Amino acid sequence: MAGKSEQVVGSLKEFNEFVKKRDEKGRFLKGHIPWNKGLTKESDEKVRRYAEKESIIKKGKHYSPRTEFKKGTIPWNKGLPKDIWCNPEMEARRLHRLREAIPNRWTEKEVEILKKCYPSVQMEEILKLLPRRSAHAIRQKAQKLGLRRTQRFRCEVFEKKVNLEPTEELAYVLGAVLGDGCIVEQRKKGNYIIVLSTTSKIFAESFALAVRKLGLHASLSQNLHPSHLGQKPIFYVRAHSKRLFSFIKNLTFPELKKILARESHAIAFLRGFYEAEGSFKRRGEMSISNSNRALLMFVGNLMGKVGVPVNVTGPYLWGTNRKPMFLIQVGKEKTKKFLGLVKPSIKCGVDG
Repeated sequence: MAGKSEQVVGSLKEFNEFVKKRDEKGRFLKGHIPWNKGLTKESDEKVRRYAEKESIIKKGKHYSPRTEFKKGTIPWNKGLPKDIWCNPEMEARRLHRLREAIPNRWTEKEVEILKKCYPSVQMEEILKLLPRRSAHAIRQKAQKLGLRRTQRFRCEVFEKKVNLEPTEELAYVLGAVLGDGCIVEQRKKGNYIIVLSTTSKIFAESFALAVRKLGLHASLSQNLHPSHLGQKPIFYVRAHSKRLFSFIKNLTFPELKKILARESHAIAFLRGFYEAEGSFKRRGEMSISNSNRALLMFVGNLMGKVGVPVNVTGPYLWGTNRKPMFLIQVGKEKTKKFLGLVKPSIKCGVDG
């Protein structure tokens, strides 16, 4: 190893000495290989054109053989004095044209009003103070300035609209979320999101409608990612609410039982849960599966109370690297009775 390292060091020294001699005595030193040796005539022509282009660019000109350097073309700045852009009068005219072209530029006074009012004042009041601005423009400017609504303002203005009283809509939303939905918490951004993803557009629209009846804004979007080409599109429903997020997160089975005390509420809950986790078979039978045994036992007891007694079986291991699943299997006669009672929007034998 030592001998090889000495050879490498020796070769490097010889190379450095050769470079010094070449720089001192010129490129025609014995042993120097020209950079263009072995090039064809076509490559020589390309190199010549490239060298010509480089020389033009070094002179401070823009190289474009189709415009500036085309034969007969007169440059736009020919005849203008060299110090035209240093003239104060010309600079003043240029600035005046810029101000006229951008009449909606935010003034310092408007920015101060926005900084003072945006965190804790309602949008209607801000629009009165800034009559030239729209609500969308105000939100965009606040985002650029890093302004955010205070947590207290969000709770007072936005969260008070959520209706968490026991209703059929709330029962349906709870059934769908506990079945195939999820709740997402983003503490740094202050976002608390209720999300439902499904391949059925009818189910997504039904869930979004129920969420809107609770007093929230529900957005419906479709996944168009290239990796899903050839597959069914996935529809996402998202709603932002800290109150509903906390309500679902801290919900217990005794509290859920109180909400579903009425038969109509229990049927709405079963409709949402079946549309999320159920499946209808061609021979007229149905099944409901979930990895949470306690939740599925609760659903089974609820089905028994509405007149469709069932049993929970399992666990079953389907596929690899999956959680054990529990299953409710319903026969043909009970399935007909259940579907006639619950009346789901999907998985009822019409659309499969």
